[in-house]
Amino acid sequence: MANFYPDPRLPSFLDLINNMIIRDAEYNTNKNNLISDFYKPILTVARNYDRSTGSFSASGIKALGLPLVPFIRNAINNNSQRPIMRIVTSHDIPENDYDDMSNGYEKRRTMSEEKLIAILEQLKNSSDEELHRAVRNIGTMIQLGLLDIKIAIPKNKLSGLYHRKMGAFSDFYGNFITFEGSQNVSRSGDGSETNLEGLVAFCSNESTIMSYKENHRRFFEDLWNGALQNVHVLPLDKYPRDLLKNFAVPIEIILNEIDAVERDPPRECQKDAVKGWVRNDYKGIFDMCTASGKSRASLLALSTLDQAPLTVIVTGNLIDLIDQWAEKEIIPEFGRERVHILKVSSSYGTRDKLEQRLAHTVQDFLLGYYTRSQKRVFVLVTIQSASQKWFVSTINRVNSSRLAIIIDEVHHAGANGPTGNVLQIQARYRIGLSATYRRYDDDANARLEEYFQGKYSPIAFRYSLSDGIKDRLLSPYHYFIHSISLEPNEAAELRQRLSEYEEELKKTDPSLSLRIGDSAIEKLPRGKWPKILELRNAWRNTLGRAIAKTDFVLQIVEKNHNSLKKCIIYCANKQHLDRTSILMGQRNWLVEPYDSHIPEDTRERIRKKFSLKYSGQPLFIGAIRCLDEGIDLPALDSAILVSSSRTEREWIQRRGRILRKHPDKEYSIIHDFILLPHLTDEEAFPVTKQEGDYIAAELDRLSAFASDATNCDLVQAEIRRLRKLFL
Repeated sequence: MANFYPDPRLPSFLDLINNMIIRDAEYNTNKNNLISDFYKPILTVARNYDRSTGSFSASGIKALGLPLVPFIRNAINNNSQRPIMRIVTSHDIPENDYDDMSNGYEKRRTMSEEKLIAILEQLKNSSDEELHRAVRNIGTMIQLGLLDIKIAIPKNKLSGLYHRKMGAFSDFYGNFITFEGSQNVSRSGDGSETNLEGLVAFCSNESTIMSYKENHRRFFEDLWNGALQNVHVLPLDKYPRDLLKNFAVPIEIILNEIDAVERDPPRECQKDAVKGWVRNDYKGIFDMCTASGKSRASLLALSTLDQAPLTVIVTGNLIDLIDQWAEKEIIPEFGRERVHILKVSSSYGTRDKLEQRLAHTVQDFLLGYYTRSQKRVFVLVTIQSASQKWFVSTINRVNSSRLAIIIDEVHHAGANGPTGNVLQIQARYRIGLSATYRRYDDDANARLEEYFQGKYSPIAFRYSLSDGIKDRLLSPYHYFIHSISLEPNEAAELRQRLSEYEEELKKTDPSLSLRIGDSAIEKLPRGKWPKILELRNAWRNTLGRAIAKTDFVLQIVEKNHNSLKKCIIYCANKQHLDRTSILMGQRNWLVEPYDSHIPEDTRERIRKKFSLKYSGQPLFIGAIRCLDEGIDLPALDSAILVSSSRTEREWIQRRGRILRKHPDKEYSIIHDFILLPHLTDEEAFPVTKQEGDYIAAELDRLSAFASDATNCDLVQAEIRRLRKLFL
């Protein structure tokens, strides 16, 4: 037999024993976490794992699958002979059912496999993050040939259940450990043990212990090989085996979970945000620009508390942000094994199922299961679900002193509608996140500021986009503006729409005008809003229709495609997005539509595509509003703002979306436009006051965009020329 030389850095079982990490002892759920105290340290250094267990159940699958990541790494890094893990399992069939099982072993196996299949089918719509990971680990091992499973069925004099629960581990140095006993856990969705269970571990090489270990090993070998007189074993059938493989992931993903580096130290702005929040009596809004790390700052703030609260994170409108918060913020900050994450939205189940899962999580938190297992609890929820009465009432069962809330894109919570109900969650610890939290509605702003009011202010900390560029948290950017002239009929229609809009404004308050943009609306009584918004949308739609008829995007791409590596095109409307996609496609440039109607799996595919290294072929996303908030695509290096919103919050978010830093990006490029009645002195004709106000507001927006650009002076000179031409 060839000599085997394991990784010299890998400890042995004897090292674990000598360092008092494991020992000959009873492990039980009254005083231990069986996964973290027993299975995980052993599997971190194990070479082989044999397991005889009870039935297929969600909790049993988690107990089997969750600790396997380092075990898989050992096999891959050391090119271990396969399989490295063998499982013999049984289905718990009530004793009186055996009378109906005259068809023999095959029917019993079928019942066992049907139970497994049912679990896996339900998993497709489950929000149980740990069950997903456990099945992913098992499925990946099966796909790689690292794991084999058989079904045990009693025969002859044993007419009842196969219920032997034991296991054996071996390391890379010839040592082995065995155990005997039950490790099953019941309903709790986080791995917390809700039954009093236990096992006896046989670890050392003391003679009596060794005799038990040898007996365990012989028993399993006889069981696996079908040599036991009263137990029949059959291989797992092809369908459930293939179903498990469907949950497999590339091995690099699993290996990266082990090899991931520590997170960078907190930034100074994040530290200052935490200090501001604590000083403000644990309440307040983090008014921080895109890419400043406000999400992590909020988690760092909660880490200052003596006791971890149950934390509700309201992720905004998009389901995409739930996974982004889990995978890119919470798990890297606290570790996958130290958190329980419950995801709540219509994508994760029916209302009844979601309410049941939330109630179980709240109950387990109140009973101390998570505290004993040293896990932080996070409920990730869209604002639509978080505003439901059942959600608010269930969360409010937790005493406010043990409850925290983080509301991302917090401006949504101020709305005068159903989403505003989220402010009824009575959390002691409150954090709002937004680069631009203020709405054009004074009442909405007042509701937000009242909810987040701390000792001194509703704002715990401010950090602007200019601060982010100055501190090199955001990429520098080049900014280019393009002027487009309206057709005569379009200019006439715009003039009429602008006049009607301003006339309605002045009926209420003569001091209001187009020049001050949407902030004019907040000055009006709410009863006036429907008419005002209708008239505002009318002149904006006129502009949108005019834009949609142009080939403006195509002209920019044809002229600048060498510098547009990963570009987002903000279109005026769906028709404009479709037309732009067709025109670009005729030149062999694919535009990937990205809006709220695109299925989540398609949006995930697009995000992955844009995260790949630039191949020399430009990539384009076409969006309307879906990428305005929160979606993290730092590789985007350019934007064409065909539809450049006049809402300050939206255009600040759009600029920030392009300025996130990325290793492949030295700087960002933004192409913007302004629609004008004419372009030159030779074409000039008098503009009305309303047209002048519209142009002035647009030039103010362009000037704000240009203020932090690398080519600021050049752009501001062009803006001054346009002001002179029209104002």
